[in-house]
Amino acid sequence: MPSLDRLVFSAVGAAAYYASGLVRREVADSNSGQAGGRGDSPAYILPAFWYAPDRKAAVREIQDMKRLLGEGNGRFRLGVSVFVRHMGDVAGKDFHYDPSSLEAFLDVCVNEGTPVFINTGGVQWTEVAYRESPLIQKLMQSPENRVILKDGEGNVFPAPRKRQPGFQDRNGLSYLCMYSPEVQHYWNRNLSELADVVSAFSSQYPGLFVGMSTENETDLPGKWAGGRVLGSDYNSDYNRHFVSAYKAASCEGNNISQNDFRVFSVRLRNILSANMLLAAGIPKNRIYTHISTEDAETRASPLEVGIVGSAGNLGVVWWGAGHFPSGSLAAAKNSAVGAGNGFGVPYCQGFGILASNPLSFSPAASRAFLEEAIRLCANPIVPYCWWPYFTGYGIKGLPFESALREVLK
Repeated sequence: MPSLDRLVFSAVGAAAYYASGLVRREVADSNSGQAGGRGDSPAYILPAFWYAPDRKAAVREIQDMKRLLGEGNGRFRLGVSVFVRHMGDVAGKDFHYDPSSLEAFLDVCVNEGTPVFINTGGVQWTEVAYRESPLIQKLMQSPENRVILKDGEGNVFPAPRKRQPGFQDRNGLSYLCMYSPEVQHYWNRNLSELADVVSAFSSQYPGLFVGMSTENETDLPGKWAGGRVLGSDYNSDYNRHFVSAYKAASCEGNNISQNDFRVFSVRLRNILSANMLLAAGIPKNRIYTHISTEDAETRASPLEVGIVGSAGNLGVVWWGAGHFPSGSLAAAKNSAVGAGNGFGVPYCQGFGILASNPLSFSPAASRAFLEEAIRLCANPIVPYCWWPYFTGYGIKGLPFESALREVLK
């Protein structure tokens, strides 16, 4: 693991940080329930960077964002969220996490006095981010490391489009077996290395550190038919490795019904990741899961996969109004807070929206979208995406920008 002194920031940035009246040295006990000025600190609105740009681009984009949106007020504070891929940003023969891009980005945030949230990039999203990962390519070479989803006739679904047989969805996303020993080795080591860097930053600049998520949109391929996918739908290697990991984690009971196989499998991943962030020294009130209850592949996850008990808070993805299975963000949050989860642990108290876009060119729809997130006291709120510009998911020049400006100025 890298030592904590690897995270070095400029003297100018440190001076700017301590001189800034916007920065609170103390950290509230929780980020929850403070949106719209509830509690003793403002809620965070953190436009997303899909990856950390180079230093020059980071300065330009952060300054441009502040110019267009404002820096916040007593109710809300503007910052940034950045996706970091510990299995994609790798270096050396053994593919250790390379923190250089993140460290440069954090240095810019310090210089600019800008709060930051770290969205941990999921394995399956590394390939479509900005480059192919040599580590993921290595892991995909072994059939034991791949998820193979079978249809009712036992055929691999869908037909592989490139490289090795296995599952790839229509976006070309690859799915690794989250519990195979080799994948676990690299995942655990690299996530620990990333968490050490983030923990050092959070200790040195607590007023700029908003939080960190577990893997974004952790899931397995295939649709949640009737709310569940059966363990028998996956290849035997995946089943075997998952059951072994589940027992090793001493989860309550060791009997996993076919109906709950996928829920337990995905949720265990979030629990293990949250515990690793805790072990690195990241405060539990600053840890969020990052689940998608709907997405482009219609593999909507039940909310319970994002519940990690006392290890962290619930973080969700929200694309447009009415895209949750229950029809609204309010219903989704209420179901998470009000119902028993069947896992023997209490629900988390914090609630954040870690990637969001109204997906609308309507000013009224954009305002209503943001108003609902505020009404539910989501904190943080991460509008997607500021950098780079993605058609259909952008902020700049769209009604979403105007809605954010109305809230922040």
